[in-house]
Amino acid sequence: ALQSVHEKYNHSVNSILQARDSGEIHGVRGTIAELASVDEKYETALEIAAGARMQSIVVEDDASAAEAISFLSKRKLGRATFLPLNKMIVGKPRAQALMAVKDEKSHGFAYDLVKFNEEYKSAFWYVFGDTVIVNALSDARRLMGGVRLVDMKGDLIEASGAMIGGSVSKVHLSFSKSDQDRLEKVSHELRAAVESQDYVSEELQGLKQEIIEIENNIRSIKGEVDKDSQLKDIDSRKKEYTKKLEVITKDVDVKIKEKETLELKRNKIIESISESDKRLEELNNLKEEKGKHLLKSSKKEIAQEVRSLEKEYSDLQESVLGMKSEYETLQKKIELTDERKTEFIDKIKSHDVELENFLKTINDLKKSKIHHQDEIKALMAVEQQMTGKIKEFASKRDEIYKKTVAIENELDKISTRFESYLDLISRSKYRLPTLEDSITELNQEIALYGIELPEGKISNMESLKEDIRNIEENMQELEPVNMRALEEYEHQTERKKKFDGDVNHLKDQKKNLVKLVDEVSSTKKEQFLEVFDEVNRNFKNIYADLSEGGEAELLLEDEENIFENGLTIKARPRGKKILRLPALSGGEKSIASLGFIFSIQRYDPSPFYVLDEVDMFLDGINAEVVSRMIKQNAVHSQFINVSLRKIVLKEANHIYGVTMHDTGISEMIGNIDPESVSPKGEILSKMRKG
Repeated sequence: ALQSVHEKYNHSVNSILQARDSGEIHGVRGTIAELASVDEKYETALEIAAGARMQSIVVEDDASAAEAISFLSKRKLGRATFLPLNKMIVGKPRAQALMAVKDEKSHGFAYDLVKFNEEYKSAFWYVFGDTVIVNALSDARRLMGGVRLVDMKGDLIEASGAMIGGSVSKVHLSFSKSDQDRLEKVSHELRAAVESQDYVSEELQGLKQEIIEIENNIRSIKGEVDKDSQLKDIDSRKKEYTKKLEVITKDVDVKIKEKETLELKRNKIIESISESDKRLEELNNLKEEKGKHLLKSSKKEIAQEVRSLEKEYSDLQESVLGMKSEYETLQKKIELTDERKTEFIDKIKSHDVELENFLKTINDLKKSKIHHQDEIKALMAVEQQMTGKIKEFASKRDEIYKKTVAIENELDKISTRFESYLDLISRSKYRLPTLEDSITELNQEIALYGIELPEGKISNMESLKEDIRNIEENMQELEPVNMRALEEYEHQTERKKKFDGDVNHLKDQKKNLVKLVDEVSSTKKEQFLEVFDEVNRNFKNIYADLSEGGEAELLLEDEENIFENGLTIKARPRGKKILRLPALSGGEKSIASLGFIFSIQRYDPSPFYVLDEVDMFLDGINAEVVSRMIKQNAVHSQFINVSLRKIVLKEANHIYGVTMHDTGISEMIGNIDPESVSPKGEILSKMRKG
């Protein structure tokens, strides 16, 4: 089924899908036809509603879209529509569409009848928008006007009123009937793995960059504090340049000597060439004489002499040519040497200038060093004072802590002794009746056997009675005795075990809740930073447009505790230095604030905005820039802008004036002429204009 869908794509879309499958390009999720599944009864209506946009290609971001467009352009494969998920915006249905979808013959928005992954929401809104699916053409005709309608047979009525219908071609692009969920799952896992790898690479690169920045900051800090190291560095550089200057000077001297040697060789060659010319002239003269003599000599002698002369002549010519080439070579070497000499002289001059600058820098740094040394001494004195106070407070804290620990230990000891006394009393009460019974039995047994105990081993009766009386008094002091204490003890022991189990359960629940809170906090922070980065990126672009070349950014006051602190705005208006928001002028603050509002609107647009005299502190040029941006954003949202500036009123689609008569009653005037507005924002009547 997927193959049959691919066959109905145009050439450029097929080329992109093949490049995605082969790995030539990255970030391509698929076409609208691939990524959606529809109910069979809505298939015709939804295919007509989507139209040619079914071939739109969903990509991860605008960078992936740019890469794919470059791929098509370089290979001349045609054009295609790309939907970057990071830039697409989900719109809102128009009022007429909201009314039409509530009709009893309506099946709902086409957007809601398509099944797709939630992350593709913005892409499918681009394809279907607020198109409404109705039962029949008659229902569409009844609801037409300001809303896009499609009936179940595929007849289409545009919002403008245009009607498109007839028979549906048998060969047309349709939504994929393949196991898209499984394909999507595999694709998602593959993309996740690739994204994970890219993320790790980016993180690694980011960490490297942070390390480099930290090292640069450390160097700069060290450079600000330790001026001695800078002076040493400058001295070493001065020595290095001095050595280079000496080497260059030596090279110049060597080249000058080489030049003088080459000039001597050239002069010798010139002399040799002149001698050769003289010799050649002599030979020519000799040749003429021999020619005359030739007429008188025999043929054989003449031939031998001619051959010897020709050989000598050719040797001389070769010698002359060699000397000329050597002369030209030496001449070029001399020219190159002159050029090198000029270069070395220029370098020497530039090094002299640099040396003077370095000497000036050294003097400035020495002065700065003295100033910073005084500051460092003052700071060190303050640090010593603060260190002494900190040590004093730390010692007091340690003493208080030791006293606290000692008191806690004493309380623990007293508590333990108290519990042991209570336990001893309880056991004594429990054993007292048993001991009394034992004494009674022993007395009876002694009486039975008639045994008399030695007087030295036991006390007398009075003493025993006194002891008994003391014991009874002690027992009375211990009353009332709870005879069910053991049962109560066992019952309380069981309750303690149960409470211990409940405590352990609550501890486990606490750990789970703490873990959940950490996860929620982490997710909340990630989502906040994602939204913050996007709004900050929008803010930079919008501020640059509003300030015509300025720079600005949003900064977190504390990146570690972002929810406990706020954020601030740093801006650099064109031609000025970077300042925080409180240090800006009134107009500059207005520009920065409007840039922040528009950056939030670009991320999450609202259907309705009210701006009350936001151009109060702006000059004419900035007011015009702001009004143009409001008009651009008014394409997707409705703006009500209260303003007294005529230049702002000229950009408005509709103008309503409010004026107050002498009676104190306000009057509303609609669609007024901007020319009738005075410089102070008052509406002039026709008579006053006349």
